Amino acid sequence: MDSYLFKQMGKPLLFAAVLLWMMPELLLGKTYTNKGISSSKLDCSSSKSFLNEAIIKLYLSTGNLEVKCFFVPEIKGNGEKSETIHLFVSRGLAPSLTVTNSTYSGVFHFNLSLETANPSWNIKIPREAISRNKGITPVEQWFVTLSLQEGLETFTAEGTLLDLLREPILQWKIGKILPVKKFFSFFQHVKRIIITRSPCANDVAVVGITCTSYCLGVYIGVTLSGFWHENDTRWYNVTENICTDLDEDCVASTIVEMILTNHFLVILTSMGLYVSEDLRYPKDHLSFTRIKFCGFDMADFIVAKLWYNERCLANKEDFEDDYLAITFEKSRSLTETDTCFYSKDPFENWQPCTPDTKKSRRRRISTRLVSFLIDQEMNTAIYLLRDKVWLSYDGGNSFEVVANFEDEIIMWSYHSFHTSSIIFLSNTTTLYFSKAGLYSYKKMGQSRFHPVCVYFDHVGSETLVYLSNTSLDGIDVAMAFTNTSLLQVDEDIKFITALAPQYITTSQIIFFAYVPRNSPASLTRDLEFQNRHVGRRLQLKTTGFGEILKLMLHEEVEGFPSSVMINLQSPFEIETPKLSPCLNSAIRIERHANLFKIILTSVQVADQFLSSDIEKTVVIPGYSSLLIINILDVKNALALATMPEKVSLQQTIEPTKWILYNFGSTNATEWEIITPPCKFMIMHNTVHTSKSILKYLDVGSNLEFSIKVLTLEDTSIRRFKVPQIKVMAGQPYLMDINTHAYWDETDSYTLDLNIINRYLRKGVTSISFIVWQSTVLCETPIIVLTLKSSCSYSKYMNYVPKYEIKGEDWEFGQHKDERGFNMIKVLPINYRPPSNMGIAIPLTNNFYNADPSMPRPRNYHPLSKKSGIYKQCLNKTHREDCHCTEEMKKSENIVFSDCKEKVARFLYPVLQYPILLHIKHDELSIPMDIPYLVTVSEVNNRKNWKLRHTVKNEMKRMKTHVESLFSDLVFNPNGLRLSITGSELFHFRVKVIPGVTFCNLVDEFQIYVDSAPLPFPGRVLVASLTAVVIGGIILMVFMVELFNVNIWMSFKNLFKKKNKVVAEKATDHIER
Repeated sequence: MDSYLFKQMGKPLLFAAVLLWMMPELLLGKTYTNKGISSSKLDCSSSKSFLNEAIIKLYLSTGNLEVKCFFVPEIKGNGEKSETIHLFVSRGLAPSLTVTNSTYSGVFHFNLSLETANPSWNIKIPREAISRNKGITPVEQWFVTLSLQEGLETFTAEGTLLDLLREPILQWKIGKILPVKKFFSFFQHVKRIIITRSPCANDVAVVGITCTSYCLGVYIGVTLSGFWHENDTRWYNVTENICTDLDEDCVASTIVEMILTNHFLVILTSMGLYVSEDLRYPKDHLSFTRIKFCGFDMADFIVAKLWYNERCLANKEDFEDDYLAITFEKSRSLTETDTCFYSKDPFENWQPCTPDTKKSRRRRISTRLVSFLIDQEMNTAIYLLRDKVWLSYDGGNSFEVVANFEDEIIMWSYHSFHTSSIIFLSNTTTLYFSKAGLYSYKKMGQSRFHPVCVYFDHVGSETLVYLSNTSLDGIDVAMAFTNTSLLQVDEDIKFITALAPQYITTSQIIFFAYVPRNSPASLTRDLEFQNRHVGRRLQLKTTGFGEILKLMLHEEVEGFPSSVMINLQSPFEIETPKLSPCLNSAIRIERHANLFKIILTSVQVADQFLSSDIEKTVVIPGYSSLLIINILDVKNALALATMPEKVSLQQTIEPTKWILYNFGSTNATEWEIITPPCKFMIMHNTVHTSKSILKYLDVGSNLEFSIKVLTLEDTSIRRFKVPQIKVMAGQPYLMDINTHAYWDETDSYTLDLNIINRYLRKGVTSISFIVWQSTVLCETPIIVLTLKSSCSYSKYMNYVPKYEIKGEDWEFGQHKDERGFNMIKVLPINYRPPSNMGIAIPLTNNFYNADPSMPRPRNYHPLSKKSGIYKQCLNKTHREDCHCTEEMKKSENIVFSDCKEKVARFLYPVLQYPILLHIKHDELSIPMDIPYLVTVSEVNNRKNWKLRHTVKNEMKRMKTHVESLFSDLVFNPNGLRLSITGSELFHFRVKVIPGVTFCNLVDEFQIYVDSAPLPFPGRVLVASLTAVVIGGIILMVFMVELFNVNIWMSFKNLFKKKNKVVAEKATDHIER
């Protein structure tokens, strides 16, 4: 038996549509009081509304996200709805919308204003508040939660938010549009439905069909709502895209398997394996490339399988990749290098799965590989060589059998990362349900639809997808585990044999499963307890039950190769003398070869063994139990002992000292094994609601994580306190993990973890917390904590200016200090800072406050004319064409210097200005200190500045070593001070040296120095001339005093003489 473990919208929306579908467990209001659960609920809609909604589906496009919400009371009616919401608003109550994924979390509050026609709460969220990026690339679909708190009651509704602009597959027209009417004609010829999801947005799915010879071709549908919306799936004929040469055999092919990776669509057809071009770069036509495998033909591809490590790489690290493998169901021939091949993104080069025997000197694996996966945590391969369903807790180093489905073949498996649910689909379309990390499973029933495919959307809702003529797009969905979807079956997983109970304590019993002597090996396995029985309930059909705690296998006990230990929760019914007259007699036990003979000592004829006593168990407190397997006569019976060394031999046991249990299977099995209700609830101390939590740990960072298990069973039957959590680490050597387990004051099992990342080694490890006693009915039996030894996306370095300037002051360009000095400088258009050659000779390529339509100042020197390059305004004619946003104008980054208009202004000179640097991570802001060391540079290569810092003795050697490696001066960020003796704009970049963090911590800041003295040589020339003039005056005065020269009398006589001559001439002229 084989088991396979792993396996446009038309117009852009201007705002998101809230879609609610019939799923009560997500929308019903929850009341955390003794009043119970209320049936009131939150109901939301938008301009695009749908009826019969139950799951919130939000879509983010180019415009705002607009949502309206209502409160639907338990008593439905427009009047009650209006009165209720008015009452809430009068109290100041409004719901909130929480949007989260692994790297983002935001809370938005609805407005309290009401519309008179239709009272509701409404909210309008700008796209930039959720995502600023618009580039086409995989992005994590967000989880959204609506919550309304009224007193002690909390009403919640859950759903998803999808970015329509960025999801790659939604930007393509995959092939020719397939008319729905033509698609309807294929229904009776479809053998299988194939669905593959986007790894980052599980609501986005690609569906394909496998056809008979009557509808050959490659037909694919794309949905963005997880098939929840009516007429949402768009169908395409992709045959011509794949068969570029229109080969007759290729045109007549059909889909076998299909995988949607982060960047590619991979289709396995009956003619071969085809890989699409990169989906991140959309074109008018999606083309495919065929991968060639030497020695394989059409018959091989029809039965081949694809194996994909589904992992969202929206925030891809350099140690992460997409891996894909293909296995062929045949033995390797001389012309074939292998029957299994794997590759990684972009899936161009394919390598054999099994190691090269010539290089590794190992014996080639002769058994056909069933599956092949890459464990990226340990950087190893995992492959299975046999059948059944196997489970590995240690990354593939060891496996344990989870299930053996006997006469059924498990064809496909489906899973949800959000809920940890797993569904197996057999060849008879029977569904088996399980949870990740558990040994047990539950047989749910047989599907009423054929063909059918199981699909998990982004919130983990399990649905059956099938073809329907009544649906507008040919696809319909139904909730998986309802009477309308499945033919319900008896979930009892007992095996037909007798059980012998052996009491250990009054609350713990070991049940031995009887296997008759000389039973064939094939039958022996079917008469034993299995791992899948652990955690289930063993009960008598009459009275009594207990929970199976542990499986034990043993060879020394004849007839009992397996047993289980149970915790007794309700006493089992014992036999009465009316049903078994032998109970009225005392007994004596003797050895009889390998068996034991039970002798009735009573002389009463009525006290005898009956044929119905076969496979009943004699239980003697303090001694071994005996399973009756044969009646010799009315007074003698042969039995097997569960504990042969503890049999009470040659002793008379009175009737009141022994009892009889009937766990036999002679006429009908008197016992059964069923799935018990969940008795455990697991909680963790983070704000994440998902069962999968992602955390980033930088070098030297630590994480405190706590898990608590709440036990819901009655304390009167509580078993001995044993650890309730199994902890498994995928890569235990990546980080230091310290644990502390204890029972707290509420009698809950608590596990505290302290995780420290001490090593400069990138990687990822997952830590699974499994409540091993849970059943498949538990909502959360496992929580997975994924730790990345890498830089967190929320960690960055921040320069904190000494003087805080408000936003409105930046807008108006006015902020005066205590002396009335304006600390904001509006830069000239096309400004460039001075160079070392002079203030009028700028040499930098960086423009500030750029405007291509205006002249460039100081652009006279030949070197200045050759320098200067626009960035944001490159190839633009006006500043308006540069599209500078407010964020760009406020940014200190050199990349946005074209948009920078205003900078901080200081008076000359700037002396000992403190540079305050903080590390910000999530909500924390910590001043930088050792071991962080920084380098400081001026991006425009200006001089006339220097730094001063404190070098401690313990860091001198490290500072010297680092400076020798990087050829740059290294500074202690704590107490760093800056002095500037130049003028105008200085643009500094601060960068943390590598080796102390995985993050590229860089920040920039700008300082404009104003009112500076004349630059060299002007200042020196003025001073020199002034000195010469003053010196000349002093020398002249000295000479006059030395030679006693009366300068004032000489000047007076000179002027007097001139005046007299002029007067005489004037007089003479008049006289004439």
